[in-house]
Amino acid sequence: MKKEIRILILALICILAVFMVSCKDNGEIDVPKDDVVVKEVQLTLEKYCDAKYSFNFSSQGDVVWSSSDDTVASASNGFIVGRSVGSAVISASCGNEKYNINVTVIDRGFVPIIDLRLVHGEIEITSGDTYTATPVLIYKGKEYSDVIFSFIMGDSSLAEVDSTGIITAKAQGDTTLTVTAEWRGCPVDFLTCEVPLKIN
Repeated sequence: MKKEIRILILALICILAVFMVSCKDNGEIDVPKDDVVVKEVQLTLEKYCDAKYSFNFSSQGDVVWSSSDDTVASASNGFIVGRSVGSAVISASCGNEKYNINVTVIDRGFVPIIDLRLVHGEIEITSGDTYTATPVLIYKGKEYSDVIFSFIMGDSSLAEVDSTGIITAKAQGDTTLTVTAEWRGCPVDFLTCEVPLKIN
């Protein structure tokens, strides 16, 4: 009989201990969080092209975007860009929900170009005047604005160019303006344009 009472007392102590560990000070009971729910999405994207994704999460809070390989495909606030041929997983997470976008980037041979919209294929200005070069980047017939252009003057004794493309002619002669662009991981070799500059 005494043995049974001891067993009963030990059992009550164990139950009380479990209750004390699993309860918060405010009386709420800790419940283990559910496993992360992952949903899969497939996306095939041409190199240098982009896609916009937006998911409806039941959880409240900021959506965190990430890429398993930023050199293949990058993501920022749902804006996905294909940068080089290959595969990468773009993840969007919020709370215990997660979307995986399995991205495959392919190359169909299209090459971006720099266009300065010159009627005669050259820039012609008068010594002492200024001219603003306004390049655009075109890929598959579409203009893109997320580009960083740089300008280099061939002969600085004839003309100077600033970081915004404003050319100041200093003396008569012929030289060359070189325009380069940084865009979506495209090699600079593809994004270089040389334009003749004639100063009268």
